[in-house]
Amino acid sequence: MEEVNKISKAINSVNLALDGYEDIFSDFDESPYSNRIISDDFVREIEKRYNENKKGDFEVVFTLPKAVRKLDQENIIKKRIKEHYRIKEKDMNERIEKNKKIGKDRILIGLFMLLVILLLDLSIYKEEIWSQLIQTFLVPAGWFTIWTGYDYFFDRSSELIEKKKFYKKFYDAKYVFMDEESVSERIATIGKSEKNEQR
Repeated sequence: MEEVNKISKAINSVNLALDGYEDIFSDFDESPYSNRIISDDFVREIEKRYNENKKGDFEVVFTLPKAVRKLDQENIIKKRIKEHYRIKEKDMNERIEKNKKIGKDRILIGLFMLLVILLLDLSIYKEEIWSQLIQTFLVPAGWFTIWTGYDYFFDRSSELIEKKKFYKKFYDAKYVFMDEESVSERIATIGKSEKNEQR
């Protein structure tokens, strides 16, 4: 039963059929797998499959012919995929911090502009033409700067936080390699078991 549950889980996870390990990497990079660039097509495909199957924790199952499998290479590839998403997650962290800093700075500048307006309005110079011109300029500029600051601090950062969570899912995901022949046999076995249970 444990084996059947394990295979059932694999069937319901993100599954990709490969002809070989090269399908995971860029065609333009001839470096060893430990340094080779992950293919954009591969990244788009597994992320697209995840979008179609959002159910909490998940695993990515690669099936390929038994004859081409090499355990040492698979361990390196798993590490490289995780490194790829760790870098993406780190990049999101840096962008979030940068956006929050921009947002905070803009909010402070906008508040300073409004404070200047208030001080001018309370001063003996409030009727002066130059004072009114400054206030006329600073009112929209101050509110606009505060508004864009909030946008950077909250809205844009929220979008990046969601992307960070998305990439973390892939960093935390379990990557499994299986023989395509074994998977086919096991799926057939599960199908027969389910038919027998229904009878």
